[in-house]
Amino acid sequence: MIRDRQVSTMKVLDAYLIQIAQRHSKLNVICTLDEENARARARQANEALVEKSGAFYTGWQ
Repeated sequence: MIRDRQVSTMKVLDAYLIQIAQRHSKLNVICTLDEENARARARQANEALVEKSGAFYTGWQ
C-alpha cells in the first residue's frame, strides 16, 4: 500500500502510534517510545520512494 501510494508512511506510523497508546498502559511492553525519530524515518522513507520513482512529491496521503 505504501509503495502503491495508497497510504503514506506517516499515516501508517500514526495508526501504529495510536495502537501503542491504546494498549501500552495495559501491556506495558514499550520501554522507550521515540516518536520523533519514528516520524523522521517515516519522512525519509517517503522521500526515498519519491526519489526511486522519479515522481514529484506532493504530500500524498
